Amino acid sequence: MLIPKKVCIIFLFILVVVFTNSADPGKSTGSPFEIVYKITDLPSNNFRADVAVVNHGPFPVEGWTLTWSFPEDQRIRTLWKGRWKQTEYRVKVKNTSWNKIIPAKGGKVYFSFYVSYGQSNAGPVDFALNDVLCRRDAYTVKVFERPAYGAPVGVKHNVFFHYDDGLHGRELWKSNGTSRGTMLVKDIRPGPASALKPTRPMARFRDFLVFPANDGEHEMEPWISDGTESGTTLLKDIYPGNVYSLPMNFKQWDRGLFFAAWDPACGQELWTSDGTAQGTRLLKNIFDDTNVFDGSWPGSFAGLNDKIYFQAADETHGRELWQSDGTPEGTKLFLDLMPGPESTFSFFPMVPLFPEMPAANGFFFFVPDTDNGLWASDGTTEGTRRIKAGESPCPPQDLTAAGDKLFFTAHDSNQEHALWVTDGTEAGTRLVFKNDRETLLTCLTRVGDDLFFRYERFGQPDHCSLWVSDGSLEGTRMVKDFSMSPARPSSLTDGGGILFFMADDGLHGKELWRSDGSRTGTFMVQDLTPGPGDTGVYEMFFSQGRLWFFGRMNLGENYYLWALVP
Repeated sequence: MLIPKKVCIIFLFILVVVFTNSADPGKSTGSPFEIVYKITDLPSNNFRADVAVVNHGPFPVEGWTLTWSFPEDQRIRTLWKGRWKQTEYRVKVKNTSWNKIIPAKGGKVYFSFYVSYGQSNAGPVDFALNDVLCRRDAYTVKVFERPAYGAPVGVKHNVFFHYDDGLHGRELWKSNGTSRGTMLVKDIRPGPASALKPTRPMARFRDFLVFPANDGEHEMEPWISDGTESGTTLLKDIYPGNVYSLPMNFKQWDRGLFFAAWDPACGQELWTSDGTAQGTRLLKNIFDDTNVFDGSWPGSFAGLNDKIYFQAADETHGRELWQSDGTPEGTKLFLDLMPGPESTFSFFPMVPLFPEMPAANGFFFFVPDTDNGLWASDGTTEGTRRIKAGESPCPPQDLTAAGDKLFFTAHDSNQEHALWVTDGTEAGTRLVFKNDRETLLTCLTRVGDDLFFRYERFGQPDHCSLWVSDGSLEGTRMVKDFSMSPARPSSLTDGGGILFFMADDGLHGKELWRSDGSRTGTFMVQDLTPGPGDTGVYEMFFSQGRLWFFGRMNLGENYYLWALVP
C-alpha cells in the first residue's frame, strides 16, 4: 500500500495501556511494562500506529518480543523498527539488532506500522512483552444479554464460566480477555436444556478444567476440558445410566485429583483421578455399610507436605479427620478427637459443599464443633493441638491464610468481636485488633502477606472503614474511612498483590477501587458508569494476570465482562 506524503489526519487517538498513581510511585505493584499506543487515522480505512514500549522495572530487558491480538479484521501492511509477523488476528513484533535493549526505570523503545481495516477499528487489549501482560485500564471484554455465573476458574490462558445465551441453556464458556476469544466451549447438553448448575463448582486440575455436568444421557457426572470443543469430554460415568454421581469438592494435589462422588455400591466416597477415564477410580470405601449410611461424604480438604487431610465419617468413629497419600492403604483415620461413634465435625448432607481447611506455616487449621476452639496440626497426631479456646456460642470464624500466618475472627469472654493471628502455635496466637462490643469485622481478604478487612459497627451502616494488617499491633491500621460513603466497600479481591474492591465516594456512584495498603495508594480506578450511577459487580476474581469482573451499568439491560491488567 502506498501512503501519500501528504495525508489528511482525520482523527487522532492515543491509547495508553497503563494506569498509574503519581502520589506513590515507589509503591507500584503489578506488571513492570507499559505500552503507549498512538493512532493517526488515514483515509480509506487505514491508520498509522506509533508504539512505545516502556520498561518500569528495576532491570533492563535484553531481547524482547511484543504480542497482541487485533479484535477485528485489521491487517498490518508494513512495519519499521521491528521484525513482525501476523497470523490472522495475532501479531508478534521482535526487536532489531539495534533496539534490543530496553533500559530500566522508564526506558523506552519505539516502532510504527501502517494498518488497513474493514468495518470497525477497535484497539488491541492484550499486549504482552516476553509473555508478561502489560498494564491495561479496565476494558469491556464482552457484552451479554444475561448474567454469567459459575465461580469462574482460570486455566492456562483462559477463564471458564457458566452462561446461558438463551439458545443452549447454561453451558461452559471461556474467555482469553478478548471479545473474539470469549465463546461457548461446547453445548454439552444439546438444545435449550442446561448442562451445568451454579451450585456445582468447577476446579483447575493441572492444565485442565474439571466440573460436574449433565449431557442428557448421563446425569451429573465429572467432566474434563482443555478449552476446546473436542477436548471437553465426560471423565467417567461413575454412576452408570441417567443417575447422578454428584461429584463435588474437587481438590488438586501433587498425586492427582481428589473428589467426592456417589456410586451405587458405596454411596458418597473418596475418588481420585489422573485426568483419564482409566485413572479415575474409587480410592477407598470409608463408610463400608450403606445399610446404615449413604457414604462417608469426604470434604474440607487440606494439603500438607505429601498428604491430603479431610473430614469423613465411617461406621465406627463418626465424622473425624482422615488422611491420604493417594493410595488405598495410605487412606486412613488420622485422628479421632471424639472417641466412639460421636462426631467431631457436624454434617449437613443437604449442603455438602464443605469449605477447605486452610494451611499456613506448616500447619493446617480446623474448628471442631465439639469445643468451638481453633486447632492446628503439622500432619502428625502428636503435633495436633488446640491453640485457642473458643467462647460459646461463637467459634473462631473467617479463617484466612496469608503468608506464614493465619488470621481469624473470634469473640472474647466479653463477646467482643476481634481479629486474631497465629503462626500455628499456642504461644504465637495473639490478639491483633478489637474495639468494643459493637465492632464487626468482615470481608477478610489476603493480599500477599497482608490482610485487608472491613471495619463497621452494628446497626450503624454509615460507620465503615477499610483496614489492613501485617499481623502486628503497629502494622494494623485504617487505610481509608468510608463512613460518609453511600455504600460500604465490597467485593474485596486480591488482584495479584493489589487489593481491588467496589466503593462509593459519594460523587461517582459505586465503582472499582484499588489499594496498596497506603492512603495515597487507595483510589478509584475508573468511573465505568460515568456520573453518579453505580457499576453493579456481582463476580470479581483474579486469574491469568488479569482482574476480571462481571456486572452491569446502573442496573441497565446489558451485562458486561470487564478485565484489567494491574
